[in-house]
Amino acid sequence: MTFQGLRLKGALALSFGLLAAVLAGCLTVVIGQHASRNEQQTVRTRLASLAEVTVHVMDMGMYERMHDIVGLAGVQQLRENRLHDDNRQLLEGLQSGMPDYVWLGVADSAGRVLYATHGLLEGTDVSQRPWFVEGQQRLYLGDVRNAVALAPLLPKRADGKPWRFVDIAIPLQDPQSQPLGVLAAHLSWDWVRGVEATVLTPARRKAGIEIFIVNAAGQVIMAPAGVTDTRLPPLEKLGDASASLRWPDGREYLTGLRQSQGYRDFPGLGWRVLTRQPVDKAFASVRLLQTYIIGTGVVLAVIFGLLGMGLAHFISRPLMQLARGADRIRQGDTQGHLPEAGIFRETRQLRASFEELLQARRHHEQELADLNASLEQQVLDRTMVIEKANQHLMSVLEERIKLQLQLEELAATDSLTGLFNRRAFDERATLEMKRAQRQNHPFSIVTFDIDHFKKVNDGYGHDIGDEALKLCASTCREQLREIDICARFGGEEFMILLPETDADGARQTAERLRRCIAALELRTPKGPLSFTASFGVAVHVSGQELATTLHQADQALYAAKNSGRDRVVVFF
Repeated sequence: MTFQGLRLKGALALSFGLLAAVLAGCLTVVIGQHASRNEQQTVRTRLASLAEVTVHVMDMGMYERMHDIVGLAGVQQLRENRLHDDNRQLLEGLQSGMPDYVWLGVADSAGRVLYATHGLLEGTDVSQRPWFVEGQQRLYLGDVRNAVALAPLLPKRADGKPWRFVDIAIPLQDPQSQPLGVLAAHLSWDWVRGVEATVLTPARRKAGIEIFIVNAAGQVIMAPAGVTDTRLPPLEKLGDASASLRWPDGREYLTGLRQSQGYRDFPGLGWRVLTRQPVDKAFASVRLLQTYIIGTGVVLAVIFGLLGMGLAHFISRPLMQLARGADRIRQGDTQGHLPEAGIFRETRQLRASFEELLQARRHHEQELADLNASLEQQVLDRTMVIEKANQHLMSVLEERIKLQLQLEELAATDSLTGLFNRRAFDERATLEMKRAQRQNHPFSIVTFDIDHFKKVNDGYGHDIGDEALKLCASTCREQLREIDICARFGGEEFMILLPETDADGARQTAERLRRCIAALELRTPKGPLSFTASFGVAVHVSGQELATTLHQADQALYAAKNSGRDRVVVFF
């Protein structure tokens, strides 16, 4: 190897190495900054979205509980003051199915409690209570408050904290619209912990995410378990996503905020939901991504540098062989071979030999042609590799799309029965209502639940109760059409939407389901179990709110229950 060859090889290796390092460094900086910004924005948006989901779930929960009381107020039995014992049992039945209602009761127009669940506060004067004063005039929804008169009558809480309630009250009137009293419910504020458990998955808790709830007056009405410092930071910086704020405990948190807007006809109580996550945990993925990008850049720089050195050796070696061949030809070796040509110092040496060896030109051109063919083959090989990589990427994307569709199906399905859940039912029912309005077609709502289902759970166990629910769901799938929408609304309650079906068709469908369910027999360790179901039917009237039709179906269901169960009642 000559001195000239060493210099050419070293120059090429240094040039390729420096170029590779500069390119890798530039790509690392540009891609790293862009990816970091995107990841930070994703983290901020995810935290704000969690606050929005929490607010929505809370508003839906209050909406459902509000309509529980509204529906209960529509029961004719409550207007019969002589049926105190029966009415008390009715309220206790509702309370047993919904333990969040700590107290349900009815006070007369003078403010004295006529009857209540388990006899609590019966005979007590509540005329000065805000829920009674407001509940005489309208539907009343109160903010979170501490229990006063009811607290001494309730068992001590396990955590030692006082009972806190949300009050719901509605006036009761006779058929002539004369006031009879007020129906009221004290909803335990503990139900919000269930909302917290729903939205805060174990992964989110592990990531340090916490939820605070603040009322319209700016007071913290729910803080995470174990948090003693409930002071809030200034919230003016919070926008649609989230922002990093320093909290009074001295730590910096990524904080998201959402204001309650209510749900449907529930106006909301002005609650706000704050979500927070320690900044170091929130942006841990960003730091990991930056480290990965930097490491990848360093690895690429080393790889390209090594490739540059190999390419320098590959280029310099044939040039030196060409120079030695030219020297041999100049010395009289007519069989000499000139592999390649170049523009470096070896090329200048070759030029002096070309003046005496013109005939060697053909051999030199052939070598260039061979080199071009080799490069074209490399391009073809690389193209095939890239095409295979693209095919693999497309298959991965297809698998992700299938997984996303499966996740969407799971989100819309009740895990026990395989039917639609309430959220999916509401979405599909809204679409069906719009379609029916466009095409001027009727549709009907059928609601039913299993009679005396609590006795089934108490007498046979919840596993048998679950089997009964699944058997009812299977019967619905067998008996209903493909276009019918069937969902489990919770507990033993089911809801069915029958497109293009009038009252008579809906009644016949409900009657067929009733007979099929009554004919079911479930084998249990205690012997065969049979059960019945009560059905309520309502026909949707054009221009009417969907919630009104659902409420009418519930009223018909209540009528079926009150008239003896195991029957179908159509709302008129």
